[in-house]
Amino acid sequence: VKVENLFSVRMADGAFRLIYPYFSEDPILRDEAARLGLWVMGRAIRNFDPRGFRILDVLRATSFRAEEHPFRGDEENLFLDKYAALLREWQRLRREYD
Repeated sequence: VKVENLFSVRMADGAFRLIYPYFSEDPILRDEAARLGLWVMGRAIRNFDPRGFRILDVLRATSFRAEEHPFRGDEENLFLDKYAALLREWQRLRREYD
């Protein structure tokens, strides 16, 4: 898993916002996915204040931040479960197309 294609904005007070732009029409970015995305950003980028992280759903002009989508403590398990499901699906498709 990579965290890339972020852009940074320096605010007037000197704080930074690290923004991940989400451009996909489908699926619509829902609260749980945004919360997991913010959690992953926090795990990958440790030298910034996670309160400055944003995910911007560009097509719907919606912004997500941890203060509005607080962590519940289950993010790691939820992420690992979803990642494992994706790997199983990838393996199934790979066998189907080999």
